[in-house]
Amino acid sequence: MIHEGLNVLLQSTLLLCLGLLAAQLPGTSAGFRHLLLASAMGWLFLLPWAPDVTPVAVPSVTLPQVDLAWFEDTVVAAGPATVNATGSGGWSILAVAAAAYVGVVAFLALRYLLEVLQVARLVRRGRRFASDGATAPMVQLGEARVSPFVWGLFRQRIVVPAGAHRWSVPRMRMVVAHEQAHLDRGDVWVALLARVLCWLYWWHPLVWIARRQLLGLAEQACDDAVLAKGISPEGYAQELIDITRMTRPQVTPAMASTTHLARRVKALLDHKVRRTHMSIYRTLITVTLATVCLLPFTRLSVAADPSPPPLDATTYVSLSEVQALIDKDELNRAGLQLDAMLGKANLEPQAYAQIQNMRGYVAFLEEDYASAIDHYEEVIAQLERIPAGLHQATLYTLAQLNFVQEQYPRAIEYIEQWMARADNPGPIPFIFIGQTLYQMEDYPAALDYIERGLAESAARGKAPKENWLKLRDYLRVQTGAAPDGGDISRDFLKPARDSELMPIVKVKPVYPAAAKADRLEGYVLVEFTVTSTGGVSNPLVVEAEPPGVFDAAALAAVRKFKYKPRLADGVAVDTSGIRNRITFELPDDDAS
Repeated sequence: MIHEGLNVLLQSTLLLCLGLLAAQLPGTSAGFRHLLLASAMGWLFLLPWAPDVTPVAVPSVTLPQVDLAWFEDTVVAAGPATVNATGSGGWSILAVAAAAYVGVVAFLALRYLLEVLQVARLVRRGRRFASDGATAPMVQLGEARVSPFVWGLFRQRIVVPAGAHRWSVPRMRMVVAHEQAHLDRGDVWVALLARVLCWLYWWHPLVWIARRQLLGLAEQACDDAVLAKGISPEGYAQELIDITRMTRPQVTPAMASTTHLARRVKALLDHKVRRTHMSIYRTLITVTLATVCLLPFTRLSVAADPSPPPLDATTYVSLSEVQALIDKDELNRAGLQLDAMLGKANLEPQAYAQIQNMRGYVAFLEEDYASAIDHYEEVIAQLERIPAGLHQATLYTLAQLNFVQEQYPRAIEYIEQWMARADNPGPIPFIFIGQTLYQMEDYPAALDYIERGLAESAARGKAPKENWLKLRDYLRVQTGAAPDGGDISRDFLKPARDSELMPIVKVKPVYPAAAKADRLEGYVLVEFTVTSTGGVSNPLVVEAEPPGVFDAAALAAVRKFKYKPRLADGVAVDTSGIRNRITFELPDDDAS
């Protein structure tokens, strides 16, 4: 979000600078420069949705990831995992900024609405006034110091001040010609859109400067239209000065606005200024060329982390087909199709990494962990050419798979790489390293990491998991460290030849497509036996809500769970009656 905001800032600044430079082009008419500036400002409305001239980006396939099992329950989301920007409850900085932005826009719009209502009241109280040369009705107000202006978007009127009926014929013709030019050019609409643009980009000073310049050019273009009728520049300039002395500006463009008076008079008296009339044909040509020339500037972006090229459509479709095979548990066919894709020549790094990623997941589901590690290592070998999120997720997965394979030093290496790139790693990686060092029987180092993980958990205001505390107490006994008061569980006073069941890997179930489409949420409580080899046998649904909706997905996932089996007298034994609750939740944006 922040990166997109910086892109809008860069693109809008470039467009406005180009527009303001175009507004100063020498040897061109005011109408032509007005069109160029208006075209540049018009692009600002389209920046967030500007058409891309690069190849269409196809979203990458979101792959399930192996999940650490340090929790009592498993929560499954219907979409990819996300990181809470706040780190806790409450409003995020982005939410506060968005609320402030909307508040300022609403304030500016309301203030303008009140001004419009005030002028509308004056216009309603005015009386009709007839004049030659005006295609729109004319209204004379009772307010003597109101400057002539055009009013209305659809039922447009030319408004003149009280006393206008006493004006000389030449002055009235000049006023009518000027305001009629505004009507013919559609300046009322352009001015309104420029004001709306100022609301949307209220934070950008160049927008306000560009609007002021745009209104000034519109006035000069209408002045040129008046002179085109054969009126003397000197006489017209004098009339502008006289009208300015007796009137005041309004919320709409006015013939005698004091804001641009000096510049207008100077332009009127400069006989070298071009006063070319912008016909409809020339207007269309100018706007089209300006739009084409400005298009590339809407695609410039602020440099961010190196972004890989988008996944091509063919690879995306193929990976989607493989994902469908995985969902049907046709792992052999999925693996063969992925191998065929990897055999193609000249694969882009992004496509190669995504295919290897999915191939590693298929190998994991087939319990071929060594092969899964090989495929995932191919993914991280593309470090600079794949999305940062994919690289991080793969490091996390490799740490877990190496743990399962008892390649403990490699597991620590990968989790430390993950931690070095994580903005806010939290307690889990410290607990993971502690668990790994415990398996390596490096008890002092394991205790240090477990306690660091507990400290991280306390700093976040989260209660530690019971198995974290049990492992800490056990390590304190093994290292001779004093406990935090109270008795240590008798389980940890048993001989080292005995040990309790320890979860190693849990797999996130696939959220059933029908349940997601129907916006259903629920949970499944599964009971099973952990065998002496660490696998799961005889999983049964004990309780489910709603019944029968998530049962199959939960059972399929539980069958892939891995544990370090319980030891009794140094021998691994079966452990029955293990229960695990799996919760299926829709993300907030899907649930709303």
